[in-house]
Amino acid sequence: MTQCHLKGSACYCENSKQLTTKCKHRFSCAYPTHFEKFVDNASPSRYALRANGGEITMKICAEKNDAQTTLQQSLSAFKSKHGGEVEYSSIGETYYAVRINDDGFCYYKYLRSKNNNFYWFEFTYPEDERDTYEGYIQHIYESFTIK
Repeated sequence: MTQCHLKGSACYCENSKQLTTKCKHRFSCAYPTHFEKFVDNASPSRYALRANGGEITMKICAEKNDAQTTLQQSLSAFKSKHGGEVEYSSIGETYYAVRINDDGFCYYKYLRSKNNNFYWFEFTYPEDERDTYEGYIQHIYESFTIK
């Protein structure tokens, strides 16, 4: 896994502690080293990664919550977007995590709120590879750091 450090709406992925201390949002999380970066035309401010020709994707983002969206509103929007069976959902005062199974694909999102910012990652993978990618998600979650 590689560490990903976000600064503003841009992401810099380097093996450098210096960068972490200079980051505006001071946020980092690991991601799989075999994933490649790609341009997410829907939202260029997100750091987007993919593997297996785009079948597996990960998006990482730190963004201002200027619209004052609540965690429940954000969670509901993610559920509506994917519309499948909610297999797991947890919400607390400052976070939520959800996994949705929709037509053979799993959509996972973890979001944490701090100081009017949203820090999150999304992970999409085929259901038949769940055993592999659930381990990745656990590792990413454990590395998720906001300073």
